[in-house]
Amino acid sequence: MRMNYISLPTDYVIELQVQGKREKGRAFMEYFLDMEVEAVNSLSFYGVSWGAKDKPMNKGSVSRWVAEFKYEIAKYFNLWELKNAQHYSYVKNAVQPQCNPKETKHPLETTKTMGFEELCATSMQPQSNQALNNYHHHNAGFISDKNFNDLYFVYSHNTKFTGKKEEAYNAFVHVKVDNSLLKLAAMKYLHDPEVKKPFGLKKFLENQSYLAYMPKYVRVNNVKDNQWYEGIYDSTTFELKAYDGKPLGTIKPDLLVKLYEDKCLEFLSGPTQDVS
Repeated sequence: MRMNYISLPTDYVIELQVQGKREKGRAFMEYFLDMEVEAVNSLSFYGVSWGAKDKPMNKGSVSRWVAEFKYEIAKYFNLWELKNAQHYSYVKNAVQPQCNPKETKHPLETTKTMGFEELCATSMQPQSNQALNNYHHHNAGFISDKNFNDLYFVYSHNTKFTGKKEEAYNAFVHVKVDNSLLKLAAMKYLHDPEVKKPFGLKKFLENQSYLAYMPKYVRVNNVKDNQWYEGIYDSTTFELKAYDGKPLGTIKPDLLVKLYEDKCLEFLSGPTQDVS
């Protein structure tokens, strides 16, 4: 009989499936199971396992997937650690009001005091439970906000100057920019040789530093014909147009990020072609 079963972050897998990334979802489950049974495999091994037939995934992409999987697994177990601590606190500090039989003169008096006992049970809950509840409620926003956590993940993996997560989230909720474009701007900002000491994520968002790093003049490689196309990218409509206004196509922000990671996208300070 098969008696060994494990639980895994199904929300993350389902989210990948909804996004049409079933291969990545299967890769995550394979990686999670390897972690569970302590099967240590190399990036090259996963590149073959997760790549297409006769075309292994490149090591850079595998490395990014593994880093993301590590982050999602940590987030999953952090939630259970929090729930475990919360439940332990409830059990350890539970208060059950006791009734003194010597003071109970008639059976009806117990009924009369029920309202008070219920109130007592609520109000006498130890402060540590309330503090834990407040912590959970206060941080519920950035714990469950995938867009913010994705941005924070990118930022924290590209600099040590990330800053406090809660403060960054408070700034993030006021930013009305596509999240993939924010991630792209963050990567470009954090690797700008002119930036000696980057802002933390909070200041990066509050000061709107990302605006200077939003894609405008770009060169994109079309893998279908292996040709580079240069033009102006509209961060609102996601359209790429040649300098003469000719439409070159629509590139969604998430694809733009992938092109950048695969070195198929270059940022330009201005037109390099004759636009006259």
